[in-house]
Parts: sequence; C-alpha cells; structure tokens
Amino acid sequence: LSQIFNNDTQAKKFEGGAILQAFFSAHKYHQYHSVVDGTVKYAKKEEGIIYAIDKINAGVANNFTGGKHVNQTEKLNLWLTYGGDGVYNTQLYLAHVATRCIFVIDSPTLGQVGLVFIGMTEISSCTMVKSVGDQVKKGDNLGLFQFGGSTGLVALQKETVKNATAGPEIWSQNYIANSQDYMTWKMC
Repeated sequence: LSQIFNNDTQAKKFEGGAILQAFFSAHKYHQYHSVVDGTVKYAKKEEGIIYAIDKINAGVANNFTGGKHVNQTEKLNLWLTYGGDGVYNTQLYLAHVATRCIFVIDSPTLGQVGLVFIGMTEISSCTMVKSVGDQVKKGDNLGLFQFGGSTGLVALQKETVKNATAGPEIWSQNYIANSQDYMTWKMC
C-alpha cells in the first residue's frame, strides 16, 4: 500500500481493508469515474516508469546470457529482443511503479475510498480533472488515460469491510454469485 499510494499517511488508511483491481481494455474505454458520492480529500498524479525492467526482472523468466558475463546494456538488449515474458511479469506490480492518478474520496456511506488509476506499460499516462475539495457524485468523471485503457483499483478501509454485509468476502466470487445485492458493488 505504501508503494501504491507513495504516501504512508494515505496508505495507512487502507491497512487491513480490501482492494479490488480491474483491467480496463484499451479497445473499450479511456476515462475513469468516481465509484462513490463524496468529497475528494486527496488527489495526486504519481509519475512512474513505463516498464519495470531491472537486472532481477531481466533474469527471472529467461537466461539469455547463457551463463557468460555481459554488461547491463547487453543484458537489457537481449531481454528486450527475446524476453516478452519479462514485460508481462512486470504487470504483477504495476500499481507500485507505473504512472498513476490517485484519489481518496470521503464517502458518507463507505468512509474513505481509495481509487488508483494506473497507466500500464506503454500507456503510462493519466490525467486528473478533479482536485482536493471537489464534490463528486458516483459516475462523475475523474480523468482519463491518454492512450488506451489500463488498470485501476478500489481500496476500502478495514472498518468499511468489517461493517459490510459481506464482511471480508466483499468481492469474492462466491458472495457475488449468491448475493441479491451484488450490483451495489459494481464499478462504473
């Protein structure tokens, strides 16, 4: 959480809570919206990196050096040429390192709700149209990706999850499949 929000004060609000991360198809939609009514309490664009490629990641899925010593530039070039798996492996932690727009909205019904919109890999861009102090309604535009879709996450506080009808199972497939009220949690 600390890396995702890049702000310990904001991250601590969601410790012990629940996170739902969703993929936004590049072929479908480019804007993102508030999932709750409330007041924007925190809004920040966190600049990040396009691909999280480093010497560890470059060697995770493939050993292109064949055991011989190569400098970092040669290793990276081999990885880029032959290592598509390495690019896909970076998606496991893009929320921690990619360019992202971060909002915390104070909702009268759900408490503080964290929203992080992440420009994955080559998209690596996002804009913000709301600022701290702005009032938002569920469905209001918060910003957009400047190229394609990407990913985003919703973070709920521990108390919100504890007090929810579903409790810690709030986003489990079993709860959603068996709930009469599952549409309440569906994102815009």
